[in-house]
Amino acid sequence: AGVAAVALPRGEALGRAASVYLEAAIGPDEALQQAALHRWTLDRGLALMLPGRPLGPLEELLHLRDLKLEPASLQLLETLQNFSSERPWANSDSEASSSAKEGLLSGLARSQVAATKALAAVTQGSVATQTQSVFPGMNLSLLTPQALAEQRSKYVENDHVIYTQNFFDEQTWSAILKETKRLWMSEDLEANCNLDGVDRLGGYVLDHLAEDSSLYQLIYGNEHFRKWVSAVNGEGQMFPSDFPIEIREYGRRSRGMACHSDLQMYAFEKKDIEFAVTVDNDSQCNVSFWDAKGQRHEVQTTGNSVMMVRSNAARHCVSSTVGGSRTILKFIYVGDYRKSNDFWRYTGNYCSENAPNVKALRLRRERLLRGEQEREGGLEL
Repeated sequence: AGVAAVALPRGEALGRAASVYLEAAIGPDEALQQAALHRWTLDRGLALMLPGRPLGPLEELLHLRDLKLEPASLQLLETLQNFSSERPWANSDSEASSSAKEGLLSGLARSQVAATKALAAVTQGSVATQTQSVFPGMNLSLLTPQALAEQRSKYVENDHVIYTQNFFDEQTWSAILKETKRLWMSEDLEANCNLDGVDRLGGYVLDHLAEDSSLYQLIYGNEHFRKWVSAVNGEGQMFPSDFPIEIREYGRRSRGMACHSDLQMYAFEKKDIEFAVTVDNDSQCNVSFWDAKGQRHEVQTTGNSVMMVRSNAARHCVSSTVGGSRTILKFIYVGDYRKSNDFWRYTGNYCSENAPNVKALRLRRERLLRGEQEREGGLEL
């Protein structure tokens, strides 16, 4: 009819009837079924589009290193090669097709050798320049297969809590610090009515600004971080929750926080993970927790560190600051967005202008703004 058409591989979206037919005709191998769909599309003169998902640099290397060509995949590549050759009518037994096949296999072998060398460099702490340009990002040495396996093991041993230092890469961490400083001086924080302004001060980050420097871009939009969370938690793919990021400060008079297990906010506790990213800590404030064997651990969290805790898991406490202060970013990742009953207790955040934390947050903002103006020479004396 002269109408251009595009056929998309159905993948996981295959209807039941089509799935049964493909399995009967091709067999249970999903790769072969997908290849059959592609071949059917090409045979009928339709355009084939292979949609992919964006991979991070490390994942690309791992995928390339471990790639194996099944016969059906090689057949598809040969077909595409024939389409792009000067003699598209040449059949698969021709000398040109044989040369093309050897070229594909040779190129794959060379690429896999290069990928293996690059992964070895990452493992040794040397990351290729192009991988450093990914933004937002994190310390890629934490994403190697060996490192992920070790962190996963430690997470389980600790009753599902893990503390990791030097987490974000330099560019991302610098942006997080800059944005956190800006937020303290802005109206983009909504005071958390559950805080008292003394032991804990802070508020929820409003997400009405679509900027690259936003904490939602730097943390919730950080694909490396999401992959790390998924791998260490080990319960399937994890994603940013629909609960806001919070900035929280344990100030100079803070008595810390009593021992507790994190509240389950979402329906499945194994897919409900809370985080505390330490922004700065010049105090004696420590975090203690008990592992799966009941042994107590204590850490003094430092800037650019991440503590990840599963809900209803390891009991942990926060000690007093003893004169200093500790600032954290608090947020949740989930694998299922269905809510627990406790979630709804936190959806209403209404308190008066005279509420302790509202007043403390306002006074802190005014003090910081005055200091900024004095440094810029903006105050009239």
